[in-house]
Amino acid sequence: MDYRDLIQDIKARKFKPVYLLHGEESYYIDRIAEYMEQTILTEEQKDFNFTVFYGKDSHPQQVMDACMRYPMFADFNLVILKEAQTMKDRGKEIDLLDAYVERASPTTILVICFKDGKFDARKKLFKQIKDKGLVFESQPVKDSEVPIFITQYLKRKKVTIDSSASHLLVEYLGNDLAKISNELDKLCINIPENGIVDVAQIEKNIGISKDYNIFELQSALLEKNATQAYTIVQYLNDNQKANPFVLNITNIHAAFQRLYHYLIGGDVSDFDMFKIYQIHSTQKNAYRKARSLYTVQRVEEIFEILLEYDLRSKGVNNNEVPHEELLREMVYKIML
Repeated sequence: MDYRDLIQDIKARKFKPVYLLHGEESYYIDRIAEYMEQTILTEEQKDFNFTVFYGKDSHPQQVMDACMRYPMFADFNLVILKEAQTMKDRGKEIDLLDAYVERASPTTILVICFKDGKFDARKKLFKQIKDKGLVFESQPVKDSEVPIFITQYLKRKKVTIDSSASHLLVEYLGNDLAKISNELDKLCINIPENGIVDVAQIEKNIGISKDYNIFELQSALLEKNATQAYTIVQYLNDNQKANPFVLNITNIHAAFQRLYHYLIGGDVSDFDMFKIYQIHSTQKNAYRKARSLYTVQRVEEIFEILLEYDLRSKGVNNNEVPHEELLREMVYKIML
C-alpha cells in the first residue's frame, strides 16, 4: 500500500488495530502519524483516548498498558509510539510488544513509527503486524521524483514554481523531503495565493544565491570556466554554514556522474536529456559543451580526485588543511 492509499483508508475510517510505519524516509512516516492524530479522534475525545510515547523514554509495558484501555466516549483508543527505533535499552526492546500485538484490542489503534531504516522483517513482531495490521515502508524518493514532489506540494498551497527555481532547490537540498517541505513552507509565507516561486525569491527567502551557488559551480566546471568557478568557490567559502564542504562535493560528484553516463550513452534530444541522464533543461548546453571538453578517462580521474578530497575532508592524509582550501584545491585539479 502506498502513501495515498493509506491516507484514503484513514479518511474512510478503515482502520487496522496496529500500524508499523518504517523506512529510511521520515517525511511520510511523520505525515501519516500526524494525519491519524488529527483525524481519528476529536479534540474532546483526545483527552481520554489519546497517548503519545517516545521510544527513548518509554518501556514496552507502558505502551501495552495504554493499548489495553477501553475508549471513553469514543470508538477508538489511539496510541502512537514515536521514534520507536530508539527503544533499544536492555529490558526495553520493542520486540516485547509482540505480546500485545498477538492479542491486539479491536478498540485500540496502535501506531509504531520506526525511522532511519527498515524494521527487521525476520522478527516475530514484524510478521505479527503484517498479519494482523498494516506495514508501511517509507522509501527514499529518487532524485528524478523530487521536482514532482515540490510541484505537488506547492500546488496544494495554491503556488507554482518555475523549473530553474525547482532545480536549484533539488541541487541544494537533495531528496530529504522533510528539509524540502520546511523550506517550501518558508517560501509560501511570502508568496501570495496563485503566485509563482522563482530563483530570486529563493535567494531572498532561503538564502541561496541565484548567481553563486553549487548549481552554477557545476555549470562552470562542466564548461571549464575558471573565472566563474573560482568566483563561486570564494562565495561558497565565505558562506560555509549554508554551503558545507560535504554538500558541495556531493553535488559536484553528481554532476560528473551525469556527464559520465552522457559521454558513454551519447547525445539525445532535449526532452530525453532529463528522462535518460537526469540532466535538467537549464544545464543541457553546459553538458553538451562538456562532451567536447572531457573524455570518459578524464571523468574517471575526476572521480578519483573527488574521493581523495572527500577523505581529506574527513581527516585522512590531511595536515589540518581547512575545508575552504580543500575546495579551492579540488576545483583547481578538476579543471586542469
